[in-house]
Amino acid sequence: MAEEINEISKENRYETVVVSCGDVHLDRLPDLLEEKGWETDVNESDHSWAAKAWRW
Repeated sequence: MAEEINEISKENRYETVVVSCGDVHLDRLPDLLEEKGWETDVNESDHSWAAKAWRW
């Protein structure tokens, strides 16, 4: 996922990107992007774990 974000961003000369992803990706994705030279800022949801798990 980090590789694709990086490749697409570089190909299109994006200086800033917004990535929306699930909580599971937050364990590693910011670190992987930072290894590729990106500055990251994580904004986690304020919803409870039950609300995050709820599927319509």
